Amino acid sequence: MTTVHEQIQTSAEQDLGLEEKGSSVAIVSKSLLSRQSIARKLNVLGITVFEYRHFDALFQSTDLQPPDVVLIDTAAQELEWKALVSLLKIFSKRTQVILLVSGINEDQAIEAARSGVAAIFVKPFKEEEHDERILDLLNQIHDIVPKRLQPRFTPDPETEVRLDYIPLDDWLVFPMEVRNISLKGAQLRLPYGDFARELQPGSSRFPATLVFGRTRISLYLHVVHREKGTIGVEFQHLGAGHKVLEYFVRNLHIQSFGEDKRLRRW
Repeated sequence: MTTVHEQIQTSAEQDLGLEEKGSSVAIVSKSLLSRQSIARKLNVLGITVFEYRHFDALFQSTDLQPPDVVLIDTAAQELEWKALVSLLKIFSKRTQVILLVSGINEDQAIEAARSGVAAIFVKPFKEEEHDERILDLLNQIHDIVPKRLQPRFTPDPETEVRLDYIPLDDWLVFPMEVRNISLKGAQLRLPYGDFARELQPGSSRFPATLVFGRTRISLYLHVVHREKGTIGVEFQHLGAGHKVLEYFVRNLHIQSFGEDKRLRRW
């Protein structure tokens, strides 16, 4: 069998409690459009996504770092899904398997469950249903209890989004990278470990500016946590331009979850 190895890391790290643990999803599909479409949706959530055309390419990398979840598009694969699931379980018992199928009957669904398949998605991939299920599996694997009322989204690297911190005793402005963002807050990357020691968990009312291209939104920061070169902040007293933030986050939400408006914890 000819090996065609197409591995693309589309994103890294997310702030749904999973970023420090390197949660990852591998997509195995003969369809380039399917792989890229699903990867884009998960990419917005900050999940590390790997794409493979053939299973042998996936197995070549499994020994080094088994993915948390493997999504198998069963169409046109050289081996039937039962054999693929068995092989995956040999390589990594903790890896959860999801099947993406054109259709399935009750007997096949029961057989899949007995074989260790965690979920079955019927085509087409529906982000409003399937992304939530993938996130639930990742939380389960990493033993995380979701607490947030809003998901955090990872901005596209080509989108200009940053937060300018303005120390109270200085005229200088210090830009910080926005790793992920919601309407309520963000996770920021500190320029260096000892940067702005006054930004400690529980402290508040630090002036800053959230920048979206030419739009600048004045606000205050409430520090929620600080660790390993990152800082989590809550936005307070947003000034003019806050509608731009709402529009930006809403678009990211639609990309990942469709028009779904159900409330849940993340």
